[in-house]
Amino acid sequence: MRDVSTQHYGFFLEDDYRVTPRITVNLGLRYELATVIKEKNNRIGIFDPNSTQGFVQVGNGISSPYNGDHNNFSPRAGFDARSRIWQPRARIGKQS
Repeated sequence: MRDVSTQHYGFFLEDDYRVTPRITVNLGLRYELATVIKEKNNRIGIFDPNSTQGFVQVGNGISSPYNGDHNNFSPRAGFDARSRIWQPRARIGKQS
């Protein structure tokens, strides 16, 4: 049995700005990080077409099976417009 692990982290900043008594704008930013998968005894390998062997094991020439992705920023925007009759709300975000 293999002892495989990875960690996932998420950070979120958000703030509301009241433009008028009835209009509120919401802006935010999210960052997510998933670390590279690890195995306790380095029993993970990958196919590397640039290698002479084709298959490379972690711990024998490489330190991880793939490079980590560290640019996972996601913007967020929203608004709340209140009237006496109709109350539309919307939130928009993009996941990269």
